[in-house]
Amino acid sequence: QTLKAGREEKKKDRRVTYRRPQTATKARKTRNNSNNTALQGHHPSTFTLTFQLKHCARTDSPSDTMADLKTLMDMGFGENRAKRALHKTGYKGAQVAMDWIFSHGDDPDIDDPFDAPQGHTLGASAADGATTAPEQAGSIVCQECGKKFAASAAQALQTHAARTGHTDFAESTEVKKPLTAEEKAAKVAELQARMAEKRANRELQERKEEVQREKQRRVSGKELTEAKFKYEQEEMKRLAFIKKKEKEDERKRRRELKEKLEQDKIRREAERDAAKRERAGAAAATSAAAAPAAAAAAAPAKKEYTETRVQVRLPNGTAITHKFGVDDPLQKLFDHVAEKRTDGAGPFKLSTTFPRKAYAAEADGSKTFKEAGLVPSVAMILST
Repeated sequence: QTLKAGREEKKKDRRVTYRRPQTATKARKTRNNSNNTALQGHHPSTFTLTFQLKHCARTDSPSDTMADLKTLMDMGFGENRAKRALHKTGYKGAQVAMDWIFSHGDDPDIDDPFDAPQGHTLGASAADGATTAPEQAGSIVCQECGKKFAASAAQALQTHAARTGHTDFAESTEVKKPLTAEEKAAKVAELQARMAEKRANRELQERKEEVQREKQRRVSGKELTEAKFKYEQEEMKRLAFIKKKEKEDERKRRRELKEKLEQDKIRREAERDAAKRERAGAAAATSAAAAPAAAAAAAPAKKEYTETRVQVRLPNGTAITHKFGVDDPLQKLFDHVAEKRTDGAGPFKLSTTFPRKAYAAEADGSKTFKEAGLVPSVAMILST
């Protein structure tokens, strides 16, 4: 009955906090003590697991007490700190002692030398049989999914809790038996089948993605081809428009040039007609003056002219008119035209229209107007 009462007293719910390891620097800052080197690693987060004690507890045998002390020291806690924690928690186990250390990590005397009191010496048997605790848990069971873990598989327990998010776990006296060869083979076959299924699903998904990428590639290629064709069509239209405009400009330029040539032709014809009328008028006047003289019985002597009238037509359509003495040399005519001309400078020649005869300053400059037959008037054209 005493053992039963002890078991009933030990049955209770407790919360156990598993801390994922922190960095050594952060652990020293939070605990302000170099003995907290157990909290090392790269994941500062924590998670809490709820344990319900069922038909199990720990024993306060000398071997268990020493095992708890060794467990705490292996976790990085100092010997004095571990002994003090076990004593303060009544030697109820390494987990309870570790919780006490986390709660009293800032105590100034936590690492002072510690000797176990006479009533409970580490490594000695319990004095009172009534304080003997129930036997130790053999396994840990996840209450949410029913998966069983060995009591010493803390790493596997933490991995399962982190992966699934389960937090409700219970200790059990039932020891997790090792798998037999048949069970191991079945587990391996199950894992292989699961891996094969995942591989097949992954390959199927990859094929689907490849088909989707091929569809997208074809759609993109089609859009690119259409865009390229549209660009080529617009470019052809633009080039055709430019070519058409160039042709229109060329036709307009030719039409303007043709109109200008026609105007020049009309102007030259008008000038020629005017020169002809002028010569015809001069000839008619001469004939009219000679006719009475010929009809007279006594023919008078031929009229002597003292000056001559000269009109020079320039290439730009203007005319220079001046009177010279019949005995003046032609050089005076060339000098006067060179001074008055408006079509530019440079050497030139003068020629009569009918009869056609050309005069040059070098060859004919010394001749007089009378010797050249340019009396009493003459119309000449300047040519370069």
